[in-house]
Amino acid sequence: MKNLKNRNIFLHVVATRSVSLLACIMVLPVIKYIKRKTTMIIGNVLCSSCFIIIAFVPEGKASVVLGCFGVLFCYMVFIVIYLYCTEMFSTVVRNSAVGISSMMARFGAMIAPFIADLKPYGKWCAPIAFGIFSLMTAVLCRFFPETKDCELLMTIEEGEALGTGVLQSQEPQFRN
Repeated sequence: MKNLKNRNIFLHVVATRSVSLLACIMVLPVIKYIKRKTTMIIGNVLCSSCFIIIAFVPEGKASVVLGCFGVLFCYMVFIVIYLYCTEMFSTVVRNSAVGISSMMARFGAMIAPFIADLKPYGKWCAPIAFGIFSLMTAVLCRFFPETKDCELLMTIEEGEALGTGVLQSQEPQFRN
C-alpha cells in the first residue's frame, strides 16, 4: 500500500463492489423491521465511527477492514436515503425530491476525491473529515419524520402534516 503503482486496481474494484453487494443484501431485512430514521442514525454513526477509528489505526489489514465496514454502512445509508426520500415527499414533488437527492449524492461523489487529497496534510485528515460529515448527518437525521408503516403522501398538505408530527404511523391502506 506504500506505492500506488503496486496496488491492483481490479482487486480494489472487486472488493468495494463486493462490500456494496453485501450492503444491498443486508439492508433488506433492516428496512423491513427497523424504522427508517433509526436505520439512518445508526448507519451514519457506525460509518462515522469506522472512519474516525481509521485515523488512529496504522495502515494495514485493520485499516482496510475498518474501511470496508465504513463503506458497508455508508452504502446501506445511501440505499435507505433513496427509500426515505420517496416516502417523505408527496406525489406532487416526489420526482423533484428524488432528483435533488440523487444530485446531492453525485455532488458528494465529486468532492470526495478532494477530501481524500488531504492526506499530505496528515494521514488522519481525510478519515476524520469523512467521519465528521457522517456524524453531522446522523445528528441532522434526528429532525426527520418517521415514515415506516405510513401511507405514501399524495398532497403537499399531507407532507406538511408529516413534517409537523400531526400525521402518525398507521396501517398501510390502499386508495380507490
